[in-house]
Amino acid sequence: MNFLMSLGRRRAVSAVLALLIAFAAGYLMQVVLAERTPIASVGRLPEAAPVLRAAEGSPGMPTPPAATLVPLERPPVMPDRVYTPEHRVPEMRDDTRMSPFGFDCDPEFALREREAAMIEVRLFAPCDPDQRVTLRHDALEFELTTDAFGRARTMLPALSEVVTVTATLERRAVHAGIDVAGANAFSRVVLIWEGDQVFRMNAYELGASRGEAGHIRAGFGKTPSRAMRGTGGFLVTLGDGSGRSAEVYSFPTGHSPLHGIVKLVVEADVTEATCRQLARATALQSGPLGGMTKTDVRVTLPDCDRTGDVMELKNLLQDMRLAGR
Repeated sequence: MNFLMSLGRRRAVSAVLALLIAFAAGYLMQVVLAERTPIASVGRLPEAAPVLRAAEGSPGMPTPPAATLVPLERPPVMPDRVYTPEHRVPEMRDDTRMSPFGFDCDPEFALREREAAMIEVRLFAPCDPDQRVTLRHDALEFELTTDAFGRARTMLPALSEVVTVTATLERRAVHAGIDVAGANAFSRVVLIWEGDQVFRMNAYELGASRGEAGHIRAGFGKTPSRAMRGTGGFLVTLGDGSGRSAEVYSFPTGHSPLHGIVKLVVEADVTEATCRQLARATALQSGPLGGMTKTDVRVTLPDCDRTGDVMELKNLLQDMRLAGR
């Protein structure tokens, strides 16, 4: 019994001593250390004051018992800068084979047969807008300019039954072919020149005089349908005047019932720009045995005091003789 009472007094004394020690520790931390030392500090935090709070400037807050205080751990060191994933602009592929409108740069080139052994030519070169294009078919050659979308369209006569046409652009050339079974039924006469038109071709059918219905020339060229009926020929102008141009006269000698002569005459205009100048051209004409004969034309025009005159080039072309069919 005495032993139990003695043990109870010892526990009581130990508890009192523990309370006194806790009270003293709390007083020391609150009064002594708080007056001299900041409660917490953070190092290496960008743009932040090193002292977050001091005892003198802190509002009155209830202080927990010293036994519940937990020592502050050193905060993790923050990096010098926060990593932000780099924003990358989508990389645009430099594909030189695509036009600004998204079309493939490879030109599309097509031929289609039309009446009177004429050929419709269509070119679509989306990466060659407003560019000069040269069209060649056998010895026939002329130039066009593509539009803002790279398109060009024209009609040209078939000079043979097996037709190959080449379109030459600044950076590339394309080819197309077509068979025209009725091409040999037409006699063709071609006149080619460079730059401004100086020469003009005239066809006088079956004794027609100047200005009459049978006088075929630029501006009065008739239509291919006339040739299909066998009642006469027609004339087309090829090129847009920006470079090499041509005139082609066609007559259906293979199926026309007409008899007589078609007189062919080349004229040259004498102007202030052409007087006393050397004018050049190339003439092509269907031969009696097929194929085309070629003649180069070199003419020095008269003096400028004859401006306004028309110079006739005799014997440059052979007249057509129609035997009827």
